[in-house]
Amino acid sequence: MKIERKFLIDELPNLDGCIYSNINSGYISFIPYIRIRKNDDKYFIMKKEYLAPQEDELETETNKDTFNILASVVNGRMISKTRYFLPFEDGNIVKLDIYHDELEGLATAKVAFKNKADAQEYNRPGWFGEEITNDKNYDDSYLSTVEDIPFAKKEGFKKVYTKK
Repeated sequence: MKIERKFLIDELPNLDGCIYSNINSGYISFIPYIRIRKNDDKYFIMKKEYLAPQEDELETETNKDTFNILASVVNGRMISKTRYFLPFEDGNIVKLDIYHDELEGLATAKVAFKNKADAQEYNRPGWFGEEITNDKNYDDSYLSTVEDIPFAKKEGFKKVYTKK
């Protein structure tokens, strides 16, 4: 069982030298979540049961041909993002997602914890913005199907990332 907290990003940190991967994912089903994902050169199918801040996942690797067949039947859009892995002194790894295409401008960070106490006591970095752990408007499953992107209409929204 994973315990995570998720945040919007107010300002991108320095990402020079950070490990990252390019991710494309889409949803076949929402109850339960069945997601396909291309992570750099690897392909996956995942079943996910979710109740924030905990989730259960079962993931299996697949191949490019299966991924491409399933990609043709996803519900809504494919989500494209770059995920950076930022290690911190406290041992946590922050997964920083910078979204592309229709979701350009959105950047979020997720931090996983061993237990609820660690999650509650987490002292987030200053570049983290609003916590969105329980806000379904920022789940990839929702963002893959919604026509009006919720964060773009939010008062005070500013893009933190622009394509170069």
